[in-house]
Amino acid sequence: MFKVEFHRSEPLNIPLTYVVIAARRNGQWVLVRHKARSTYEIPGGHIEPGEDYITAAKRELYEETGAKDFTLDCVSIYTVATDEKTDGGYLFFADVKELSSLPDYEMAEVILTDQLPENLTYPLIQPHLFNQVLEWMTSRRMEWGTTPEHQIHSQNKSSWNAMADNWSGTVLPVWGCSCPTEDELHLMPNLNGKKVFEVGCGSGHSLKWCGDKGAAELWGLDISERQLELAEEFLRKNGNKSNLFNSPMEQNPGLPENYFDVIYSVYAIGWTTDLQATFNLFSSYLKKDGIFIFSWDHPFMHCMDETEGKLIFSGSYHEADPFTFQKHGNPLTLHNRRLCDYINALANSGFTVERVVEETDSETMSRDVEFTSGYYSSTKAKQFPLSIVIKARKL
Repeated sequence: MFKVEFHRSEPLNIPLTYVVIAARRNGQWVLVRHKARSTYEIPGGHIEPGEDYITAAKRELYEETGAKDFTLDCVSIYTVATDEKTDGGYLFFADVKELSSLPDYEMAEVILTDQLPENLTYPLIQPHLFNQVLEWMTSRRMEWGTTPEHQIHSQNKSSWNAMADNWSGTVLPVWGCSCPTEDELHLMPNLNGKKVFEVGCGSGHSLKWCGDKGAAELWGLDISERQLELAEEFLRKNGNKSNLFNSPMEQNPGLPENYFDVIYSVYAIGWTTDLQATFNLFSSYLKKDGIFIFSWDHPFMHCMDETEGKLIFSGSYHEADPFTFQKHGNPLTLHNRRLCDYINALANSGFTVERVVEETDSETMSRDVEFTSGYYSSTKAKQFPLSIVIKARKL
């Protein structure tokens, strides 16, 4: 197990012995390289005996970067849990006005960069700390140069946190709107004794469904902290033990490799900003012959519209640029994708596709419906499937 979490107050019985300082100088991030390593890291280190954490942060920032004139803000307390131990520290943001010569301590190099480099010394920890700082900056309307992906994650996370208490999403055995259910499709293998991981686990109701089917381990990931708080409470009340992670799906927050029997996602995969990287990670998490099942809007959905009682093509099937819309007054950003984008990404990640479901449920197809202009209208569902479900197996 490997889990990074953030806290508003000091957690009980967990030693907080580190400080990490995400520092910016003239609009760029300050990264350092240790003399004994070829990788880069956010400045930081141990709190020395007799030091308070603020004094430690100021000392470490100077010793590792040469920063002399800077302002310092405490962003959050963080903890890192592994199978062996749980400890943590204090996360800071520093606005550096002046960098002097690098003191002769542990660091060999200081670089200024627009983004975190790929060759990080602590790749399972520091991306999460970095994202937390970005969210803190966004909440204070501070300007920062970052990739569109980071901006989308920060925006979507904030919006899902705001909606979490009043949100009721699609949960198993339902795969999608006007779509046959799992009770009809039988896509899932026998879950008895299986290790199951849900991507975009939301309120935890689908994980409970898996637990009711006999799954031995329930793991989940969601970008919203509030959703995970609700999921953990719901699962605990129902007697389900779970391992839940707060992270974008494009990053590994400490999940084991070659471990899971089943990975599934009910209406969440479409939120990824990097489909190939996401599927690559899922493949690494699964055992050989492990099953991956996901559902999402049918790719036709973003092309179709209703005008004067008729369905018309109103957009391009090939349009792939991200778009932003409002849900309950909160901005959310998505990427449109074609069916081939999903199939090819699966193939490139070492999956073979076993089944593609493009169906409207029999109840909708058999009844008369009046024309309506809703996004998930029965009028549309009688003409084409509103949802798509894909089942793949890791080779």
